Amino acid sequence: MAREGLDASVTARTALDLGLDAIVVAAPLRKFEWEPLKALLPGHAAASIELFLPFPSSLPSGAPCPFHAASLDAGERKQALQQGLETVIEAERKEIPVIHLTPIALEVSLREAWLSLQPDQPFVDHRRAQILQRRANEACRRIDSLKSFLGGLLESADRYGRQIAMVPGGFPDEVPSLKEMQDLLREFRGAPLTVWADTLRAAASWPGNPLADWPLKASCSHLTVRDFGARFTSIPLGEGRLNRDWAMPLLEISSLWVLDAEASTSPELLEAGLAGLRALAESPKPEKTANWLGI
Repeated sequence: MAREGLDASVTARTALDLGLDAIVVAAPLRKFEWEPLKALLPGHAAASIELFLPFPSSLPSGAPCPFHAASLDAGERKQALQQGLETVIEAERKEIPVIHLTPIALEVSLREAWLSLQPDQPFVDHRRAQILQRRANEACRRIDSLKSFLGGLLESADRYGRQIAMVPGGFPDEVPSLKEMQDLLREFRGAPLTVWADTLRAAASWPGNPLADWPLKASCSHLTVRDFGARFTSIPLGEGRLNRDWAMPLLEISSLWVLDAEASTSPELLEAGLAGLRALAESPKPEKTANWLGI
């Protein structure tokens, strides 16, 4: 994703010129910025578009997304569904096969407490249980709201031949968790709903475990390749803890590998990120590689 103030069309052209197969259109991107960009893109050059894009042109620069898929307010969910349908229609017009939905942030603040937990701390299991208990009430209500929203969105996506890919959360202040994502897949079995994995969140939500046993592996279609440090902060590919052998189970089954948004901030970072993807792709090779794009 390009930083605020960078030209999306320039970033897209640079990504494609460097040899990436496609781009992933991500927020924030307003309608007046989307129009010249989509005219620039050749057929099938956009692999995915983020739900609710393009934002209304009237949205101020730097303003947060005004639409909320898991809002507790029925009126807000209705407004979000109307905007979601606009994304589905836009994706169909531009032959973008996938609409991706990022994890939903909870209002309760839990991440710092969660990341501070250490295996050798006294009462660590009790402290972990307390954090999850604090999460439970809001998470349950948000998931119920998300199910209500997804019911309408998936119906529209199916009608227009598009796929909805949900990124599972990696931290307790995000939904859906791994289990909640499993529940969503069961709830909407047969609908065009799939999993978009993220190596950073997968590591955070499945610490110390092999990805061969990751619960959502069988439903994963896309993968954002992010390197990360000790506290799961995103850092340039090849500089952190991302281990090729550990990530291999997701690398093998994902049809699209996507560079982390940080790689879009300059041609140099983009080129370095592409080199990192190529190193990962020595074996196996994905069907496509792509770059996050936004402004």
